[in-house]
Amino acid sequence: MKEPRAKALHGFRSVPQNIVEQFRRLDNSTFQIGFRRKFSKDELRDGVLAYAGVTVQEGHLNYEKSFLPEPNKRWAKRNLYGQVKIRKDLPKHPVSWSLTTPNFGDGAKYGYSTHTRSTMAYRKQVIHGKGFPITVSHEDLDSETTVVTFLCDLVFETSIDENDSDLLMAVSLVGETVGYPQVLASGQTVADWESTQSVSWELLPAGQASELPEFDTVARKFSQQSGRQLPDTYRERFEAMRALSPTEIYSGSSGFARYVAFTFPKAVVLENFSYGNAAYVMFDDWKELSQRSRPDLLSDPTANFVRVIHRANWVGRIKAEITVTGNQES
Repeated sequence: MKEPRAKALHGFRSVPQNIVEQFRRLDNSTFQIGFRRKFSKDELRDGVLAYAGVTVQEGHLNYEKSFLPEPNKRWAKRNLYGQVKIRKDLPKHPVSWSLTTPNFGDGAKYGYSTHTRSTMAYRKQVIHGKGFPITVSHEDLDSETTVVTFLCDLVFETSIDENDSDLLMAVSLVGETVGYPQVLASGQTVADWESTQSVSWELLPAGQASELPEFDTVARKFSQQSGRQLPDTYRERFEAMRALSPTEIYSGSSGFARYVAFTFPKAVVLENFSYGNAAYVMFDDWKELSQRSRPDLLSDPTANFVRVIHRANWVGRIKAEITVTGNQES
């Protein structure tokens, strides 16, 4: 059984932009924040969700239908106990306090004196804990596959401000407790959800194994398939990856957001055509991982991959990752 990666379960400083984009695109007017994935019965028996309180006992799935996350992480603590927030976004204000001390060290003989001091300090905001629970349910798709759903028990409007404090609490509670949060439309059945999860892409050789293809070859193929031209920013990414001497290069025909795969002896790097998207370094089970939708992949804390955002030295980060087998850092 794979355990969640150390950095996989975490909260957020702000609502992730891809979460905002997901609920803004919904046809529904309301949604919830949760985690939903398909699992084989063998995975569940092996305890793949034991860290989240879902186990198999005497052949039956066992879990609490509603629970408050244990207050052993930042957002779970805030959910139960609240927090005192220092408002550095507001101007400082004068704060005064008084101290009473004995005169000459002997108050009984010489009496006491009171001294008042003041300083400028940031304002404090007391935020009370709200105790939002997480609900759990499951549905068998067939004799060998089960969908398990975790939901933060809050319903949001798609017009909600992305800086809403309850929305941030929901994504952080799910992130800390189960895995990368997902946007789930209210009223959506498991069957409807399942129909959106299949990814029908295939990896096609972009050139002979002995001769790596040039960027223009891949760009021409992409244009034939999509009717669009590749942006110049992707030429830089492609040539940077090609310079790392992959053994083969493959292009995706559909699904997984138009990625190209660069294979190396110890890993495969999926690089995106679109500006702003991250690269994915996948290890031993990359063929299975590459068939999954991106939200499903991001929501799986046991998946063996590293997501590399295109920031300064991203090529160096990828170069380091492809030299380590099965790296679990993200």
